Amino acid sequence: MTTGLTAAHATPSEPSGPESNAAAATDSSSDSHSASLLAEPQRHAPNHYGSSPFTPREATDSLFVVDESPGLDTGCTFRNGGPLVFDIEVDRVLGVVAEDGKPSERDRLLEAGLLSQFASLRMPAYDVDFDAVVPPYNPERDRVLFNGQVVQEEWLTGENDVWKMNQFLVPIEWVKFAEDPGKGGTPEPAINTITIEIDTANTIEAWCTSIDWAELSFSMPRPTVFAHGIISESKIWRDLWSPRLQEVGIYTHDTLDMGWLDSIANNAAEIGGAVEETRERYGVDSVNMVVHSKGGLDSRHYVENNEGVDRIVQLGTPNAGSPLADLAQVILLKVGGLGGSLIGGLAAPAGVQLTTPYMWLYNNTHALSPEVDFSVMAGDYDPAGCVLACLVDRFLLQVTGQGDTIVPLWSAHRFASMLPYTHNSSGTTKDATHSGLHKSTAILQVMRPTVEQPGLDDAGVVASTPSASSAPAAEGPVAQLPQHTATVGGLASGGSGDHEVPIDASSPTFVSVLYTAGTPLTVELLSPSGDRVTPSTPGVEFEDREVEGTRLAVYLLPSPEVGAWTVEVGGGGADTAYAIHAWPVDSSVSLTVDLPEPSVASGAAVPVHATLVDGVTPLTGAEVSAHVLRPDDSSVEVSLVDDGTGADETAGDGVYSGTLTTAAVGMYRVGIDASGDTDEGTPFSREAFALVTASSGEATVSDFADQGVDTNANELYDQLQVSLQVDVEAAGTYRVFGELTDSDGNSQTSSTVVDLPAGSSPVAFTFDGATIYDAGVDGPYTLSELRITEESDLALMPVTHLTDVHTTSAYGFGEFEHSGLRLTGVGTAEGVDLDGNGLFDQLAVTVQVHADAAGYYEWSGQLRSPEGTELDFESGAANFSVGNNDLTFVFDGWAIGESGEDGPYRITDVLVFGAGHNLVAGEAYQTPDFTADQFEGYRGEVERIAGADRYETAALIAQEAPASSAEVLVASGQNFPDALAASGAAGAAPGPLLLAKADAVPAVTRAEIQRRVTEGGPQALSVAGGSLVIHPSIVAALSALAGTQAEVHSGIDRYATAAAIAAATVDEGATAYVVSGLDYPDALTAATLAAPEQGSVLLTRPDRLPNATVAQLEAQAPERIVIVGGTGAVSHDVLEALEDYAPTVVRVSGGDRYATAAAVSDSFDTGVDVLYVATGENYPDALTVAALAGQQGAPVLLAQADNLPAVSAAAADRLQPDRIVVVGGTGAVSDAVLEELEAYLN
Repeated sequence: MTTGLTAAHATPSEPSGPESNAAAATDSSSDSHSASLLAEPQRHAPNHYGSSPFTPREATDSLFVVDESPGLDTGCTFRNGGPLVFDIEVDRVLGVVAEDGKPSERDRLLEAGLLSQFASLRMPAYDVDFDAVVPPYNPERDRVLFNGQVVQEEWLTGENDVWKMNQFLVPIEWVKFAEDPGKGGTPEPAINTITIEIDTANTIEAWCTSIDWAELSFSMPRPTVFAHGIISESKIWRDLWSPRLQEVGIYTHDTLDMGWLDSIANNAAEIGGAVEETRERYGVDSVNMVVHSKGGLDSRHYVENNEGVDRIVQLGTPNAGSPLADLAQVILLKVGGLGGSLIGGLAAPAGVQLTTPYMWLYNNTHALSPEVDFSVMAGDYDPAGCVLACLVDRFLLQVTGQGDTIVPLWSAHRFASMLPYTHNSSGTTKDATHSGLHKSTAILQVMRPTVEQPGLDDAGVVASTPSASSAPAAEGPVAQLPQHTATVGGLASGGSGDHEVPIDASSPTFVSVLYTAGTPLTVELLSPSGDRVTPSTPGVEFEDREVEGTRLAVYLLPSPEVGAWTVEVGGGGADTAYAIHAWPVDSSVSLTVDLPEPSVASGAAVPVHATLVDGVTPLTGAEVSAHVLRPDDSSVEVSLVDDGTGADETAGDGVYSGTLTTAAVGMYRVGIDASGDTDEGTPFSREAFALVTASSGEATVSDFADQGVDTNANELYDQLQVSLQVDVEAAGTYRVFGELTDSDGNSQTSSTVVDLPAGSSPVAFTFDGATIYDAGVDGPYTLSELRITEESDLALMPVTHLTDVHTTSAYGFGEFEHSGLRLTGVGTAEGVDLDGNGLFDQLAVTVQVHADAAGYYEWSGQLRSPEGTELDFESGAANFSVGNNDLTFVFDGWAIGESGEDGPYRITDVLVFGAGHNLVAGEAYQTPDFTADQFEGYRGEVERIAGADRYETAALIAQEAPASSAEVLVASGQNFPDALAASGAAGAAPGPLLLAKADAVPAVTRAEIQRRVTEGGPQALSVAGGSLVIHPSIVAALSALAGTQAEVHSGIDRYATAAAIAAATVDEGATAYVVSGLDYPDALTAATLAAPEQGSVLLTRPDRLPNATVAQLEAQAPERIVIVGGTGAVSHDVLEALEDYAPTVVRVSGGDRYATAAAVSDSFDTGVDVLYVATGENYPDALTVAALAGQQGAPVLLAQADNLPAVSAAAADRLQPDRIVVVGGTGAVSDAVLEELEAYLN
């Protein structure tokens, strides 16, 4: 060929003489055309050495590549130089041997549908003359073997002097995988050997080929690493999640224990160890993670600056903190903490990282890794319907807001870029509570596909209800606690304690006592008027139970008296500490905190403002103070005043102000207390929590610069590096966070952690060049956010926050990393009809590519069905300009039609090269939804309509009836005679024929009538048969279903019933088709003739005409009578008798029922749209299809269960139908007969 995907550009010399003509047409000479065109192997790219210009894909843990091997790049090699042998090493671990009576991991993955049944073996092969016609040589046949076994497709394919991507499906059982080396080990790669046996169809050497590289790929889930939350351990995963993943063959790491509560940074390091150990052990690039609670924050921190995690599934992660952690900090400030697990742990130093103020700071200085897909499952628990042990949950929801009782929805769903899921439960079903999320089978079922399917886009897979909750509007490091009274409490060791708690609203109010787990406390209340409230007081709810290692006693007062209440606390142990609060569901008294400058350099003063209002009325005269816990654990109290002095700007405006002077570097925990009386004299108290940070000193920035960085020497920038000088007053660890924004608003973030000495130091961070290119926006770009934060193990101390601080040079987006030859995603596909017969001879496809360099380009590609069958292969060449160009393919329409496979079709395995660039695309374009019957060569497939029984089959046939039909006919499914005549009437209606029992309406019949009524309104109803055939109660039931009163056609016997149907449905003069009333086959085919011309089907005895039939003939006065059937069915005497009732009487018959049906079909022209085939051995399926065939003007032929009679075959051959529909299951007409009928499709 003169164009194509050739290895070089040359024209062979013309051979001389006939013998040399044949030789030159093959590759069989030492200086053959093919051999001379094949380039010498060379280094084309850092990851490609070979004789083709096509760069293989980068190897991954599911894609294994061999590019250099003794069996590759051998030049165009003949049989005597072969076979070509090369190995692909697979270092991915997968158990293939059953152990302890359990299937292997491979078999479990296969059974669960999680492992590819076939691996894909792809290789570019050169000069494979698969379809060559060069007598006396056979076409080229190069056999492919994988680990010694011949692959399913067997041969390489291609064209002369063309590189073609060959793809083979290798059963996954043939693939050798690495063995598990055990904990801490590294797997030894398994060797998979590919053999190419060259030119096996010729006895002399005629053809040669060459392979450049090969790749083996498959789809397989990655291992899963689990991380627990606070006050937890690894065993939580070994009850449900880990066993469920292991039982389908997924490897898991479920032994990571990070302690009950350590810092985010320390836990992130622990996670890193588990991730790296798992990657190394199982030979994977990345793992998936499933994390609970704080484990989600720890994993976020790890992946921010580390690779190796593909996706993270969070369960109840407090991405914006938890108000319960805020409460724990307030309690710590007031009563020194409670000990125990939950509240005690949250009050510990690392617990501050779970507060909403801390997470506000964290989220403003840390970026989500763009390389990781995050999904977050939040719990939404509703205690409604719970009779016992749910008051504590209701209280926790009052504290945290809508959510899982610990983490609110708005916190879990903090990030729009995380795929949000919400699980709802209520009452005694606690799946949606924080401690229930990782135990829930329902949540496992929703989330497990995320970790089971590797490398899939989750978009559109959300199977949850979206959260209706939104994050609080408050900004800054201020707690998100609802309004509540100031903490009071102490130690139970002092005996009974009485504590005053003001309740300022008569709305429902929770009174809570949080205390150290152990001996239960007794808690009773005294109202302002002296009424005692105990757990048994009517109308009051009470519950005392353990919550994650802390006890919680809660009263719910439905309408409390306003004033000062007394909480009496008794019992407990010597070390029992407790904290008391009141939580009004609805109160107009509120305390809010404002920190204008929450982050300062140590030694600086921080203004603190607390606003007290009753509705919109400022509350004055209150006592307000800030209790501060310094970084060194010392404490100080700061008075806040509303007198217009010091930090307070205006006296008497309800804004109380003071100044906190910082000293030590770190975080200052600030609890604000307020108490007083409203204007009505009602006592109140409130408290709030906030964080103040003091860094080691200030930082200034200068000398910004930017440059593109080319890491792979391809003259394109892989990164945009922004550098600056950072001048810090004190040495320390600093995180520099930046956001780069283009003029269209597209942005990406980057951060780096650096140890800086005091003074000025250079700092640089990088932005991804490919991301800049993908946005398609030219520079200059803006460093829109710059944040510098000092970090320690626990503390975050913001130092500098600047906006729009630097503008880069005016880069063009095309200067950044991208392929010099790439798909644009645009394409077209058009069928081409060359001979005007309405069928496409060709499928013309264009696939658009963008070229960075002008020049001569060559390409090839394959057309595949949705199932992956290769339908055609084409190549081409053209001169490209810089910019968008079209790859053109003209695929053979006959190949598409003969395949019988509908689209959309895929353009795959595209190879393009030219002007120093190349493109290898597995999937290039998908066509619109063409169907195979639009193309030349289409034969189609024989269809089957079959139900579980005759009634369902009739209902399925009815669904094919014209949509405009508003009439239904019903006959007996237990006796054929009435249905014989009804089938003709149904065909003429046109309406479907359904079947009923004498004493019942089958469910499928009922459903089909209801469907027709729903879609088309009430249906006219005709019932064939008397009360013994279909009982009047069944007729009434059918009428009710149809929405109309049934018209019953019946007589004293089958002959009279047929006459009654004819009398009601045909006009005078209409043709009468007369058939035997003793058997069904002739009536079946007669109905197909009667329906189109509105004729009647009448029944007769073999030797005489029944009186009812005679009466109808006299009334109908047909112009013509057609007897269907031989003399055994309708005798000659009956024929002579019929001559008295019509001027013309004819007989249509054959030697048997099959031949009679064939004879009836002779009245149909060749090229019918559809041919129906039914059994000739049983009646129900056949009779109901006769009605449909009559409506469509289609013939019906009969078949035996396992045989297509010769007369039926001959008739089908003459009819040349576009469609053949077999009616009935395989017991009526076997699959073997169905396959035989395929030969007669047009």
